[in-house]
Amino acid sequence: MIAPVFPEATNPKTRAFPRVGESSSAPSMDEFIRVAVERRLGATGYFPLRVVRCVVEDGVVFLYGNLPSFYMKQRAQAVALTLGFVMRVENHCEVEPHERAAA
Repeated sequence: MIAPVFPEATNPKTRAFPRVGESSSAPSMDEFIRVAVERRLGATGYFPLRVVRCVVEDGVVFLYGNLPSFYMKQRAQAVALTLGFVMRVENHCEVEPHERAAA
């Protein structure tokens, strides 16, 4: 007999994922991705990226928010793409440069 690759998947007490028809209080993969992207955005050191909203549907990351430059918009997208399980990123962030104060 061949041992299962993931023995915890065959034991109902330690099974990581529910079977079809079972409910689970564990977060979904999309929720896991959303939290991971938001944490990485917050860890960049760029304050504007901390307020970017992230929605994930079927592995596709949607980014929303107002950023001060196109560079920040690109950084947000690049950060989301660093996660290997992100299928695609749709960046809906708006670039709204801050007006400089009159001197």
